[in-house]
Amino acid sequence: MIRSERTDRVRRGALAAASAAALMLTACGGGGADGAGEEPEPGVVAGEVCHGLFAGDEGKALRTTLGTETFAQSPDDESAGEAARKLAAESTDDGAWREQRICSVHKGPQAGIADLTVTAERVQPAVADATHSGPGVARYVVGRGAWADANKAVVYVDCLSPKLAGADGTSPAVLAVSAWNRTFPQGDAAKYQEPNLVLAHAGAVALAKELSCKDNGGLADRLTAQPAPAG
Repeated sequence: MIRSERTDRVRRGALAAASAAALMLTACGGGGADGAGEEPEPGVVAGEVCHGLFAGDEGKALRTTLGTETFAQSPDDESAGEAARKLAAESTDDGAWREQRICSVHKGPQAGIADLTVTAERVQPAVADATHSGPGVARYVVGRGAWADANKAVVYVDCLSPKLAGADGTSPAVLAVSAWNRTFPQGDAAKYQEPNLVLAHAGAVALAKELSCKDNGGLADRLTAQPAPAG
């Protein structure tokens, strides 16, 4: 009799615990009238992310780079204009230069680290003129110079602009615009090199226009991916 009563108490405790767990799951994800559990915002196509930065052929590059057709909505506070404003506020002291976000792209609901980012920063000329080489790296004649691999592409731009400290005379500011695929794709690097370059170039063109760089920083609106000579 004692064993039976003890068994009944154990069973009742287990049932109560299970009921409590079910109630907690319902409260967290049930989508009640208070708005809990709302569906995430619908995805957008490549040409709509980042305020239209990748409209046109750039959209195809984004789809290739990240391997998906739809993306999350982009943050409103990231744009080429906002990055340009922050770059313009920096002094000529290279110790104060910071990387500024032009765009971040998420393949799924907007949370955590972005799958791809496009950033801009001011750099020393020696950084742009260094020989960027290694397995899977291709160099291109774009702007002051450019390189790309399976994960990243960087376009360097000479920008003479009254908006940038120390770059309103004859010495341009050197800008580095990067597109970084944080999903670290595996396989043939050649599949991703030019798509990554297309995305970095799109960011560089938009930034040059926002900063009113002389002659658009030497960038054409449409990328021609001309490989740099070996050596």
